[in-house]
Amino acid sequence: MQRSRGLIFLAVMLAVGSSSSSLALESSAFERMTVHYEDIRQALLHDSSEDVAVAAEQIQQLLQTLETDFSEKAAGIRPGGGDGLRALLPSIRTATADLIEAATIGDAREAFGALSKALVQFRQLVAEPAPVVAFCSMAQQAWLQPKGEIGNPYYGQSMARCGEIVSEYPSP
Repeated sequence: MQRSRGLIFLAVMLAVGSSSSSLALESSAFERMTVHYEDIRQALLHDSSEDVAVAAEQIQQLLQTLETDFSEKAAGIRPGGGDGLRALLPSIRTATADLIEAATIGDAREAFGALSKALVQFRQLVAEPAPVVAFCSMAQQAWLQPKGEIGNPYYGQSMARCGEIVSEYPSP
């Protein structure tokens, strides 16, 4: 079920963001990462940590590819954004490692917050960002999600609709 949500998310991202046929044929590293990220968000939204480590491992594999054979085009970022993205890669790696090692759903949500912060910054470098940035003022955390109804991963089902769509990660 989680995997199908991620695939639907990718299909929506490709449909929304693809003005060129080449994007529809080959998705960027950012788009592929957000598929696995969405799997994690959905699990946490539904108060589960099932498959969170698997999705985080998938993100780490994409990171390995980016680190080994870096290209702005393959990453999906605008020209000139390479240094900014390279600076984010260690944060993404640390957050995904923390997700893999998370012993509790609270630990997973904390690591998800760090991953979200890095991916929101990654999104700012992307040529055509499809997911929106949502923010929960109670948790003081942001996340990426498809357009539509808020789905807060930090409070799960107890406050699933807490938050709002924002233009960027709010400063503290």
